[in-house]
Amino acid sequence: MALFKVLTFVGAVIGLLLVVASFSMSAPQQGAAAAVAVFLVIAPYCVHGVMYRSRRD
Repeated sequence: MALFKVLTFVGAVIGLLLVVASFSMSAPQQGAAAAVAVFLVIAPYCVHGVMYRSRRD
């Protein structure tokens, strides 16, 4: 499951780059970039949790 931890960190780095790149854009574009950044961090974490629960049961 170390793969999902790595994917979480990679998603965080990509998300940070998206947020930094969106500073020169309008407010709706900044909001969309922030939403994508959050998704990139949360998605691998949630998949890991679901896989862990299904394997545990």
